[in-house]
Amino acid sequence: MVSSRGPLAENRGGKPAGRDLFRLIAEKAPVLVFLYRKKFIYANPRALKVLGYTFEELKDSYVWEVVHPDYEDLVKETIERRLRGEQIHREYTELPVKTKDGSFRIFRLYATTVRWRNGYAGLAVGIDITREKELEEELYREKEKLETILANAHDLISIVDRRGVIRYISPSVRKLLGWSAEELSGKLFLKFLHPEDVRKLSLLRKEVFYEPGNLFTVEFRILTKDGGYRWIEANVFLPSNWKDLGLEGPIVNMRDITEKKLAQESIFKATYYDPLTGFPNRILFIEKLKDILKIAEIRGDLVGVVVIDITRFKDVNAVHGIRAGDLLLKEIAQRLVTTLRESDVVGRFFADEFGVILTGIKSFSGMGRALEKIRLIFEEPFDIGGKRIYVGVNIGISVFPKDDTSADHLLRKAELALSRAKEMGAGAYAFFSADAEKEITEIAILRSLLKDAIRRGEIKV
Repeated sequence: MVSSRGPLAENRGGKPAGRDLFRLIAEKAPVLVFLYRKKFIYANPRALKVLGYTFEELKDSYVWEVVHPDYEDLVKETIERRLRGEQIHREYTELPVKTKDGSFRIFRLYATTVRWRNGYAGLAVGIDITREKELEEELYREKEKLETILANAHDLISIVDRRGVIRYISPSVRKLLGWSAEELSGKLFLKFLHPEDVRKLSLLRKEVFYEPGNLFTVEFRILTKDGGYRWIEANVFLPSNWKDLGLEGPIVNMRDITEKKLAQESIFKATYYDPLTGFPNRILFIEKLKDILKIAEIRGDLVGVVVIDITRFKDVNAVHGIRAGDLLLKEIAQRLVTTLRESDVVGRFFADEFGVILTGIKSFSGMGRALEKIRLIFEEPFDIGGKRIYVGVNIGISVFPKDDTSADHLLRKAELALSRAKEMGAGAYAFFSADAEKEITEIAILRSLLKDAIRRGEIKV
């Protein structure tokens, strides 16, 4: 019988039945079969075909002569132990074995010690795994290439599961955010978001799983290792067959858009804010007024639209210089912010003209008190560079909804009221009135007609 303990080629009566049975099984087997001592005793047809030898060519070779040189000593030592009858317990061995053409095939072999003709031999059974190893090597190289690409890519790729846990994040995260992939893997994605963006991403996560197959784009801020935040634009996609693909969640492709956001913010500020005071300019002032009027209409509040003109400001520039004039405007802006409520809006229109939106006013007496506070700002001198500078003020006011419901019209009417206040003298303020509008309009028309007449030579000055 063929066994690890009994004779391999002899039965108890010394007849070759065991050897014939072994040969019958081995020669039909789809696996590689070797019987050996120091040299090969037997190799089945499958083994000979793979190696390219005939048995006549193989039988005179020492076993260790046909393995890779790196394994010669190990094979020789193992064979010596088997010939002494030792049972060497090893699940399997992977060996590079030399073929007739000089190349190497990799065999996965299971070997054991068996009795053979009054002694011991080694019996090895295995398979050719060369192609499997080549595929593993190709796969490893592809993996290395992919990891190199991902590590050096500008974009960041992540997979986040249904619970919001980061299951994978590409190595490029270190370059982008300072974290290593290991530091983020297994952590909750939401913990690294700016607090203002958490709710938005929480809702998106639910929507992504509810509508697989759709592409979602979102912008958010994510925490860097040094404690700052970077703006990210992410494309989030969960394939419809994500479970079949073995994905744990959506693929999140993230791109750093911080510089783009800063540029947009810079353009926005240049377009809609006064660079000296940081207040909204006329364009943004009107937009904010439109939003406030919508809320006031629902609540039934009054809204005061106030235009403030600083008198004698040109004299400050002429006497003390433009820098002193800029410092004065900043000081005026600071006093306005300190005096007014947080809900009120302050804007700057021109060099010496400010606008104020008074919100949440319940009565005209409340409007009057707010205006008096603004007027008193200019009663005290301004300390500019160690010099005490006095300026005056004129104020024009229109009121929503009494005077109009349009933001543009309310601002125009506040400016008409300002013209009336200037006629009344420094320190005066005036509410818009239809009579004043009519008078100012008539005066403007008369002036225009006089200029035309002078131009035509009908009137000589």
